Amino acid sequence: MKFKVIIFIVFIFFVGCKKNESKFQAEIIQNPVSEKIIYNFINSALIENRVYKSCPNILETKRFIYENIDESELNYFLRNLKENDSTFIENQLISREKFYWKENLLANKKVIKIDTTANTDEAQDKSWKNTLSKYKCVLFINQPIFNKGLNLAIVKIQNSEYLETVLFQFINGKWKKIKVLEIGIID
Repeated sequence: MKFKVIIFIVFIFFVGCKKNESKFQAEIIQNPVSEKIIYNFINSALIENRVYKSCPNILETKRFIYENIDESELNYFLRNLKENDSTFIENQLISREKFYWKENLLANKKVIKIDTTANTDEAQDKSWKNTLSKYKCVLFINQPIFNKGLNLAIVKIQNSEYLETVLFQFINGKWKKIKVLEIGIID
């Protein structure tokens, strides 16, 4: 009987270690796209975007609470970027959750801090209303996702009234809007 209890305890220990190992691996994944490339893209590609130009403020991160990527989000990027290396895109999506905009690297934008104490839907809604009341216009911009060749990028730009997801291509030394993938009016 003691032998069975010891086997069970050892089994639980190994299962627990395996779970911690996968969590640790998720924490150490780094974005395969450098910060310099991300900010160069934002500062040059979005300069002519109507939504981007109309608002001087960017929320430092889009999320109040960490959300895991799902298979449909990964497939969306793979389909639109025509990228065969899913690991490259998946690592960007994972690292995006830890990405915060830095004001000193953005051209002509003020970064607005998010209320990290807002951990319920009601608190997040109240925080968002207070932020809008204070700053009038605030943009959400996700970290752009690039293909492995770094010549295609998708970025979502959103304010309190409008959103669009845009595909850009690097052509002749400039980022050009190729296609609007998503567009919407927010109630």
